[in-house]
Amino acid sequence: MKIIIYTLGKPKNTQMSELIENYLKKIQHFCSLEWHSLRDSRHSDPVKRIEEEALLITSKIDKTAPVLVLDEKGATYTSMELSTMIDKWEGGAIKKVQWVIGGSHGLPETFKKKYPGFSLSTLTLTHEMALLFLAEQLYRAYTLSRNIPYHH
Repeated sequence: MKIIIYTLGKPKNTQMSELIENYLKKIQHFCSLEWHSLRDSRHSDPVKRIEEEALLITSKIDKTAPVLVLDEKGATYTSMELSTMIDKWEGGAIKKVQWVIGGSHGLPETFKKKYPGFSLSTLTLTHEMALLFLAEQLYRAYTLSRNIPYHH
């Protein structure tokens, strides 16, 4: 299975970047992974910025593969449930799963309604933290499903 993660902008904090890269590299022991850091909009109007960024993400998404949008109001899952979800995807006909992390102003409601929301926390996270937490949870899910010591 292939995992594709779309984000807007690259992490500005070098320590955060190193942590993210570390987890993304670890995940690649289990599956194919691509991280697409798209250029965030420079528009000063937050509404127009959100619209531009949603259009950019939409232009990159593979319409034939599932898309999950990180959103604090999305469905919540335990690490074990995410692990089971990945196992089901890998055991089924799903060849690719796409994750989307919005920019600093988020994503439009229409985008959130079109794709299922996935919450890492009910707290609002920076997109850098969301990417780090997603990468860590994906790695944790793979280690859980393969009984590799990491979870405890």
